[in-house]
Amino acid sequence: MGKKNKKGGGGGSTIENRVYLFKDLAAAFLAEHGAMLGSTSANEQRRGRRALAEIARASCIVADTEDLSAGEVAELVASEPKGAAKTTKPAPASAPAKKKPRRRAKKRS
Repeated sequence: MGKKNKKGGGGGSTIENRVYLFKDLAAAFLAEHGAMLGSTSANEQRRGRRALAEIARASCIVADTEDLSAGEVAELVASEPKGAAKTTKPAPASAPAKKKPRRRAKKRS
C-alpha cells in the first residue's frame, strides 16, 4: 500500500498521485521529444532518459508536498537533488598528501 495523503479526505495515496502526475507529464514530454529515446545516438538517448528522470523527480516532489506553498514547491523542483553529481566541470585532482617525515628513534646509550 502507498503512503496516504497527510490531509484527511477523499484523495488517493501519494503513490497514486505520483503515478498520475508522471504519466501526464511524461506523455507531454514524449509527444514533443519522444524521438530522443529512439535515437541512434547514445548521448541523445541518455538525455531523454535524464529528462524523464527529472519529470519523475518533479512528480514526486509535487505529490509529496501538498502542504507547501506553490513557491516552496517550485524552489524544491528547481533545486539540485541531494547527493546529485555535479554536471559542471569536475573538481581538479588533488595532489597526493605529503607524507610526514618519520622521526628517528633516539639511540640508547
